[in-house]
Amino acid sequence: MPDSQNTTVDSCFDAAAALLLQGEAFLQGVSDSQYCRSVPEVFDATIGGHYRHVLDHFQIVLEARPSGVVRYHHRERERELETSVDRALERTRNLAQRFSEMEFEPNSAPLEVHDTLSADPEDPPQSCASSIERETLYAVHHAVHHFALIRVMGGPMGLRFPEGFGVAASTRRHQRAGR
Repeated sequence: MPDSQNTTVDSCFDAAAALLLQGEAFLQGVSDSQYCRSVPEVFDATIGGHYRHVLDHFQIVLEARPSGVVRYHHRERERELETSVDRALERTRNLAQRFSEMEFEPNSAPLEVHDTLSADPEDPPQSCASSIERETLYAVHHAVHHFALIRVMGGPMGLRFPEGFGVAASTRRHQRAGR
C-alpha cells in the first residue's frame, strides 16, 4: 500500500496527491457496510462521513484557484460520497490527479478565505487572506487528522491501513529520528 509519509514531495500539491492516493489504498479494502457503519464511541459517526468531509475540503481548495475565494462553510456534502466506496474512490482518484497536475506559481493571485466560526446564524462568516499553497497544506493536515479518526473507528472492524495512515509526516519523521 502506498505510504504518502515516505514519498518524496516537491510541493504541497504533491503532498495532497500522495495523501489522496493513501486514502485510495485504504478504501480498496473497505466494504460499503463498513464504510457506512455508525460508531457509537465517536458520536455515531461513520468512516464515510469523515472521508467525505476530507474530500470536500480538497474539492474546495481546487475550486478556489479560479475563483480566488475559499468557502469552507459551503461544502457540497454529497451523500453518495458517505455511502458508496466506489463513489469515494472515483472522487479520490479525480482529486489526486488534479493535485498531481498542479504546479507552483510564484506570482499566483492571493485567495480570500471565508469560514463560519460561530454557530449563531446572525454572525457572518469571517475572512482572511491566504494562498493556494497554504490552503492545500491545511487540507493535507486536516485530512491526516480525519484519517487518524478513521483509523480509530476502523481498527475494531478489522480494517487494514496503509503505513502511516493518520499519522502526520512530522510525527513519522520524529519517530524515525529516535530509532
